[in-house]
Amino acid sequence: MKNNLFFTVLFSCVLILFSCNPDCDSLVGLQLSSTLNPSGYEVVISADPPSSLQGRRIFFNDSEVETTFVDGHGIKVKVPEGISGNVELRIEDPDCVDFVSFDYTVVGESFFNDNPEYIFPPTPEIIIPNVPADFPPSIENAWLHPINVDYCFWFKFLPDTLGHCTKFIDPINSFEQSTCGSADRLYSNNPLSGRVEPDGSVFVTVNRPGGTEDFTGLLINPADVPEIYHGWQELVCDNTPVSASWDASFKNRDFMMLLTSKSTGRQLLIYQQGVPRAPIDCL
Repeated sequence: MKNNLFFTVLFSCVLILFSCNPDCDSLVGLQLSSTLNPSGYEVVISADPPSSLQGRRIFFNDSEVETTFVDGHGIKVKVPEGISGNVELRIEDPDCVDFVSFDYTVVGESFFNDNPEYIFPPTPEIIIPNVPADFPPSIENAWLHPINVDYCFWFKFLPDTLGHCTKFIDPINSFEQSTCGSADRLYSNNPLSGRVEPDGSVFVTVNRPGGTEDFTGLLINPADVPEIYHGWQELVCDNTPVSASWDASFKNRDFMMLLTSKSTGRQLLIYQQGVPRAPIDCL
């Protein structure tokens, strides 16, 4: 009788300890940075708080993937090779018989080409930004995508009564555009509006013929950006290099901006490119 009572009490204590194990708490506010990607592209899984994701195992179908926990953000994983179409992204708790799953779509890289829903060039790596120590002396001018340098945000700002730049983007003279001036691009001459705050926070709306796309982001420290986006890339228009018209002093990508689309969750990385003789009205 005493033995039975001992085992009953012991079993009850085990149940209490298991139910009180913080590692078995349900995930709250679970989100994915994107619900589709090509193989080799990264996705961030976030929760509230992000620390609740520490130690979780991630699977795409039956393939477990390597995880990187990023403090304050969540888990960063890469879509594995050799899968396509609709798959199950599963988040498992190794301490409990518990998991959460999402439907995930693995597409080909060509999915993003000339797709009206995904106009700007995608980047395979998820960038975790930090605010830089130094801001650019002026936001005005061209900001280019570091891989597809034909993709450009051209910023100009509304001046105040003294001619100094305000924080508001000039919607008449600011554009998402082709650096080469190509008229057949989905990003050709689409007006920009929004503002850039003194703390480096950026709020931009791209006004395209098919609708608007809103972005939020900030000026970031280039040291937080993968090395692949640091190297100089020559601008070629109509199969002709035009780098001779670019001032060599601007070949260092000293200033970068990271924007996130509010409609797709995808990141847009652009860097400041000074172009000689380009007018800068607000100083």
